[in-house]
Amino acid sequence: MVFTFNDFQIQSRNRLIAVLALCLFMSYLIPTQLKAQVANIDSLRALIQVNQTDLELASTLNLLAFELREIDQQEALDFAIRAERLAKSSGDTLQLAKAKGNIGWINYRKANWEQTFRYSREAYELSKSVGDNNETAMALNNLGALYYEQQDYLKAIEFFREAYQHVRDTDNYFTIIRSLNNTALNFVRAEMPDSAIVYATKAIQVNNAAGRPFSLSFPYRVIGDVYFLQNDFNGAIEWYEDALAIAISRNLSSFQASILHRLGQSYLLIGDLNVASNYLNEGEALASERNLRDELSRIYYFQARLNDELGNISEAYRYQTLHLNLLNELESSAIRNRLAIIQGMFEAERMEANLRVLEMENVLNRERAVLAEFYSRLALLGILVVFGMLALVYLMYQRKSAINDELILQQDLISEQNIELEQKAIALEEANNAKNILFSILAHDLRTPVAQIKTMLGLLHDEHLSREDFSRLSKLVRGDVAGLFITLDNILKWSKAQMEGFKVSPSNVRLNQVVDDAASLLREQIDNKNLNLQVYLTEKDRMLIDKDHADVIVRNLLSNAIKFSHDGGTIKLSAQHRNGEITMNVEDEGIGMNGDMVKSILHPDDTILASNDGTRSETGNGIGIKLCKKFVRMNGGSLDVESTPGAGTVFRVTMQAAK
Repeated sequence: MVFTFNDFQIQSRNRLIAVLALCLFMSYLIPTQLKAQVANIDSLRALIQVNQTDLELASTLNLLAFELREIDQQEALDFAIRAERLAKSSGDTLQLAKAKGNIGWINYRKANWEQTFRYSREAYELSKSVGDNNETAMALNNLGALYYEQQDYLKAIEFFREAYQHVRDTDNYFTIIRSLNNTALNFVRAEMPDSAIVYATKAIQVNNAAGRPFSLSFPYRVIGDVYFLQNDFNGAIEWYEDALAIAISRNLSSFQASILHRLGQSYLLIGDLNVASNYLNEGEALASERNLRDELSRIYYFQARLNDELGNISEAYRYQTLHLNLLNELESSAIRNRLAIIQGMFEAERMEANLRVLEMENVLNRERAVLAEFYSRLALLGILVVFGMLALVYLMYQRKSAINDELILQQDLISEQNIELEQKAIALEEANNAKNILFSILAHDLRTPVAQIKTMLGLLHDEHLSREDFSRLSKLVRGDVAGLFITLDNILKWSKAQMEGFKVSPSNVRLNQVVDDAASLLREQIDNKNLNLQVYLTEKDRMLIDKDHADVIVRNLLSNAIKFSHDGGTIKLSAQHRNGEITMNVEDEGIGMNGDMVKSILHPDDTILASNDGTRSETGNGIGIKLCKKFVRMNGGSLDVESTPGAGTVFRVTMQAAK
């Protein structure tokens, strides 16, 4: 049977009555279940004190680890590691798979991604080798969770659906419902509502058939998300409120917060601002108390929208600022987590490759030992036999030489593979560092000025700014926009240089024109610091250089001079001709640099340098100086720096003079 979203629309009144009845039943059932779980843990603790075989003890320890892994992760991990050791010594593959599955999930909860991937994959392979569907499905859920963390929802769905296929005909309701819920959630994330409804409905049906209604709040919330995707906000509200009632009855704090912000958003969209405010305030208090940062970020966003609707501009601005700050932190953390997962998977595969290499070396060593023993006996036999056997010994010696040559070739091949693995690891680390730098720039240097522009435009659109306020703010924003333009241009040029896409096209460039263009772009920053810009360049000062490269070099050097100059200071730009070359000087009277900083700038490698704050706490990212060094070198020139702490800095760019 095929379900669609429209097939699932039922009367909310009947469902509400059913949910209320279920909550009353669960208010009696849940304390009983908790007591039963505690009693089960206590019984298992007592059982490990009884004399058991290694295999029986491994089974008991695995059960304890499973019961405790959401309660006390460290104790559960200790039990699972002990069970793994006993399962290995007793040679039981199933118990070994269960131990590794528990260790994999506990490491997932601890965000140890490499350990999660390695243990979960080993658990999957072991359980599949003995045909145990339950453990195979558990391992597949672990692996699917990793791809969910990477936001690869379609890949995660493959793992969760395969897990469901393994247990669909069993009585393992926990794993069946877990697989169905995870599949439904990922279909919602992938914006495939009809499929999400199918799996959420199936999860509810299995709960009811099992007579143990756990996790009902999860599929209810998923169905609410589907209604929300279809812009049926009233329908979404009904499902969210049902899910909230169940979550409250089970004291699921984090789940309550996730539903409260959805209810606040839904009521906001249908225009019921009072109810929206109540839900958002309740969600904010709960998320703050429990330190649920993801939910708190979303609640801040909707609080900003709500206060904007209510006309509370100051509160809207405060919540918008809280949202942006927290979102920056969460996105940086998410990026690091995704990179850590990728790195963990790579490390696991690299370790397996190393193990395979070691196994090959062991095989070769065993072959050598067998050959050595064989030839020792052959040599002893040769002493005892007639001279005619010497010919046979000679032939065997030739065979030995050939085998040794082959072994040497295999050893060389293994050495080359090891070197290749190390080079790939270094390349991956360099790529990760480059991505981290780009993400840091995008998250911090670009978001803040854009957010300021957006906020100012919003205030202007809503007519909350006077002409005087707009004139004052626009000057500040123009300076930010100039800095934003330079940062964006630097990132584009740097990215193009990383992909080796630049072609140098030298031309006759007038330095005074390049300086005028750069000064025009940076005029607001120059005026804000009341700087005296002195340009001693004439029409005769021409340089043979790529015009785009000249713009980037001059713009970045002048921007640096402005950044590190004191208010009211002087910046001089001049040129000298000598032996067919021209040297352009950019001189400031700012804070200067020490010898170590000058050496790091002049170092020939392409490392992105850490940037210090300017005299007005202006921030930077280090790409500008890197581009200057690269473009000067690409045009056949040289870059020199002289600086004295507290007295100022002079950058000198020397190139072939143009006629």
